[in-house]
Order: sequence, then C-alpha cells, then structure tokens
Amino acid sequence: MHLIKIQYIAILLLICWGSILKCSAQKVAVKTNLFYGAYSGTPNLGVEWGLSPRTTIEFGAGLNWFNTQ
Repeated sequence: MHLIKIQYIAILLLICWGSILKCSAQKVAVKTNLFYGAYSGTPNLGVEWGLSPRTTIEFGAGLNWFNTQ
C-alpha cells in the first residue's frame, strides 16, 4: 500500500516536471477583474504584452460611474 502511494507521487512529480519544461507564455493577454467590477461597480480591463521571457508590460483602465459635482 505504501509503495503504491510513492509510485503515484513519483508519477505526479514527473508529469509536473515535464509540463514545466515545455510551457511557454502567451505574447499578449487581455484581462479583467470581474469580482472587483461586480463588487465596486467599476468595470476594468487590462492588456499585457510579453517583452522577453521574463518581462511583461501592462496597461489597465477602469471606469468610475459617479459624478464629481
């Protein structure tokens, strides 16, 4: 029984290790925070570009629905 658990853990670790070696990031991502927008009533949207394998730049905006008068 104990040997079977060790085998399952070893297989899981090998699968995770193999997926890390082959993963790659996207070049452009569009993102939003739906929970924050639903809670505060402020919809927001962001765009993120990959500049290099470890560097990205993000531009985000939000819309407030209240008047300042």
